[in-house]
Amino acid sequence: MTQKQHKNYGSWPSKLTSENLATGGHKFGHLTVDNNQVYWLESLPAEGGRVVIVSSGYGQTPKRITPDGYSVRTRVHEYGGADFSVNGEQIIFSNDSDQRLYLQVGSKLPIAITPEPSFKHAVRYTDIVFPENNDWIICVRERHPENGEPLDVINEVVRIS
Repeated sequence: MTQKQHKNYGSWPSKLTSENLATGGHKFGHLTVDNNQVYWLESLPAEGGRVVIVSSGYGQTPKRITPDGYSVRTRVHEYGGADFSVNGEQIIFSNDSDQRLYLQVGSKLPIAITPEPSFKHAVRYTDIVFPENNDWIICVRERHPENGEPLDVINEVVRIS
């Protein structure tokens, strides 16, 4: 019979590590449907928490849409919102590192469609909507002042070509 041992809190041996916990599962978010395809966000713990758009249709294997070097996340209102929108072959998403909007068409590399802000995360976008004609989008834009005063943040609905 094994003798019961008492140890101080946190000092007992365990196979469960913080690395196991951090890389053990994926987080899913922002679900949308376009042309019988389902699109969603999926975090990749093994890639430092990078977030990608994944797509699948009935009977299809899920396919990662977001290329390496991009992570889909908006920081509007500090906690995010609708990070991407789909219209046929076109996907527009907010890239986490610079908060700019990018247009990705099919398997081509994304191109930035909003200007580079004057400082990191100064301008953020969310809730992207494609109108019928595809010449422009409507979204929420959040502008932060350089002095960082929260009450000076401006949220507005904008049209982007």
